[in-house]
Amino acid sequence: MRGRDYLSSLCDATAPGETGGGKKFVLREVASAKPKKPKSNAFFFYSHDIRFLVKTVSIEEKRQMIAMLPEYTRHLSEQPGSFLSRVLGMYTVRKMVRSNS
Repeated sequence: MRGRDYLSSLCDATAPGETGGGKKFVLREVASAKPKKPKSNAFFFYSHDIRFLVKTVSIEEKRQMIAMLPEYTRHLSEQPGSFLSRVLGMYTVRKMVRSNS
């Protein structure tokens, strides 16, 4: 997979200057028919083209993933047909606070 394809799925990848230009995250929250509070307090989102599933993770989940990353990547390279989910990235997203000045 090319990085450009991945980013265009997660973002509104219209080129600057075109209608709707610029890059902004365009995600849709996954909702169930019977809304329940998830046990993990995680939220799930689809990319705008529904090719990718994005999951929020706790700091502890992040630490665990980083700890098992070498074994995880080794397994996926040795077993390309594995049914394990492919983790393509881990990001920190912060809300921007605008000043009124």
